[in-house]
Amino acid sequence: PDTGSSAPGFGQGDGGVEDEFAQQTPQQTPAVMRFIQAVLFAVTAGLFGLLTTFLAYQCWVFYVPALRAAIDPGFKPRFPEYTYEVWGQDFDGLNRQEPWVILLVSVLVLVATGKFVLFAAPAKSPTLHQKTD
Repeated sequence: PDTGSSAPGFGQGDGGVEDEFAQQTPQQTPAVMRFIQAVLFAVTAGLFGLLTTFLAYQCWVFYVPALRAAIDPGFKPRFPEYTYEVWGQDFDGLNRQEPWVILLVSVLVLVATGKFVLFAAPAKSPTLHQKTD
């Protein structure tokens, strides 16, 4: 059927538009893009490792003693000095919410980064121009 255009080259065929990109075979992602992806993946993996190490340290010196104090009233934990500088000398690990919210958010970021970035199933190699059916 005619598309109604009077321009030369138009009006013949099924009305679909064919361009040179649709006729090309799909190209692989350029090397520069793969390099940038590899660098960003390495940075993400490094930050993931740092966060894991930081959380392990914080659990050892902060959260485990605070939970032990909650279970055993006779136990008086001694936290690092920066803890008392931030939350005051009366801080006992359970009388402020902020450290526990920080723990929750950090664990959420750690799990999401691990699941959706580092340990995600590899996707198919992206192409610049995909031919659609």
